[in-house]
Amino acid sequence: MRRRLVYLMKKVGSCLVTAGFGVLVAATHAEATTLSFEDFSGAFVPAGYAGFQWGGGFGDLSWVNAVDGLGTDLGPNENAHTGTHYLVSNAGFLTISDGLFDFNSFWVANAFAAQTVTVRGFLAGNQTYLRTFNVLVDTYSFVTANFLGVDTIKFDPWSSGNLYFDDITVNNSSVPEPASVLLLGSSAAALLARRRRYKGNA
Repeated sequence: MRRRLVYLMKKVGSCLVTAGFGVLVAATHAEATTLSFEDFSGAFVPAGYAGFQWGGGFGDLSWVNAVDGLGTDLGPNENAHTGTHYLVSNAGFLTISDGLFDFNSFWVANAFAAQTVTVRGFLAGNQTYLRTFNVLVDTYSFVTANFLGVDTIKFDPWSSGNLYFDDITVNNSSVPEPASVLLLGSSAAALLARRRRYKGNA
């Protein structure tokens, strides 16, 4: 009877360890999403688009939904990086916020002047990342951020012109819930410890 109990404990413990490892691996390798802004209409990014809150110096009017050839006089070359839709900064600073997410990369250009722009990543109000990048006039540049596990992104105010953004890559499911992983790990550890005790007494 004791041998059978030890065998069952061993099997259950192994399953829990495998499951816990699987959760961690799946969470670490969750797929990123590229936001191309082709799937909504209206003058501004709607609240909750792609699971994020889009704000800034003009509140809900900070991120403008632009279309190729719209003729908004924002610059001589108003085009998306891919597709036909892209975002234009209205003015002031810009923010993107949600629960925990990764801010991976984006494409950006300026309507009128080449300049340097700073983007910061925050978690619970504390700055955890800072990246400064150069923006070209009417030519998109690719910027790699790799801000992992943040809840807010803020683009600082820049000197002049409107920024164009397109193909922003994010991952809002890359961080596992700590309670779930801790529970799996604790259960597996407890079962393995009990298995060793039974094995020692057998």
